[in-house]
Amino acid sequence: IVSTVQLYDASPNPSNGQTAFTYFLPANAKTELRIYDLNGRLVDAVNGPGNAGFNNISYNTSKLSPGTYLYSLATNGKVKTKRLLVTR
Repeated sequence: IVSTVQLYDASPNPSNGQTAFTYFLPANAKTELRIYDLNGRLVDAVNGPGNAGFNNISYNTSKLSPGTYLYSLATNGKVKTKRLLVTR
């Protein structure tokens, strides 16, 4: 049984359009998905569903310039971060 917040790899990654961010919450919680460039600048932030169990955020990467980004899930004072590659 998973008892901690989990952030999974974006799919597809690399992305050239739509990608999905999937995460697991052990209990209901407020969540925010943040996307940063490699200089640490916040590029976008999206409030996500905060239901206990598996959750999914569909995101259109076509508004991002091609390159490498970091995406973070912030919930209950904890942050999980992974890498996303955007192509054209």
